Amino acid sequence: MKHGRLLLLLVFTAVPLFSQDIYRPTTDAHGPTYGACGSTNQFTSSMPYSYDSDASTESDFIITGPFGKGSWCDSRAFLGFSSATRSYSQILLKVNSACILSDRYTSSGGYCEVKYSLDGGATITGQIKYSNTSSYGTGWSQETDSVTLPSNQDLTQVIVYGQNLARGENPDFPDWDIGQAEIIIWDIRIEATP
Repeated sequence: MKHGRLLLLLVFTAVPLFSQDIYRPTTDAHGPTYGACGSTNQFTSSMPYSYDSDASTESDFIITGPFGKGSWCDSRAFLGFSSATRSYSQILLKVNSACILSDRYTSSGGYCEVKYSLDGGATITGQIKYSNTSSYGTGWSQETDSVTLPSNQDLTQVIVYGQNLARGENPDFPDWDIGQAEIIIWDIRIEATP
């Protein structure tokens, strides 16, 4: 009988007391304009590989090139996180992404940006990642960035936005592409720890 109790104790202590829950968006949609985009937000295609469970190998991207003089944008919203299944002590929003910026003639070619909302898109809560050619940035290599969310956050209200902007501003050749901006996203997830 003593041996049986000892075995049960060993099995119980080998199992983690708390496991982490992973939540991902369930859909994506054409995103809203904000910042410098104005009314030139171009239509974007669906990006399902940006939030599937195969985060290491599959990705999707949005790419913007200007059509003549002015600023041109692409914006994508990732939403549809499910409700929390229990209470958590820590909630992290993580995005694995990269950005490629090219600017052939000036320092105002464009930018890449990843932002998020915690109230269903009513307001932009914060910025996860940003790079622009005005500051002579060239984007960023693939990496995972994380933001700590409130432990009582309603996960259904979380939305992640990917947006890029490219400008065509050469006055002598207004139809030339001045810059190009591309965001590549491998994974968007929420990691929640009880």
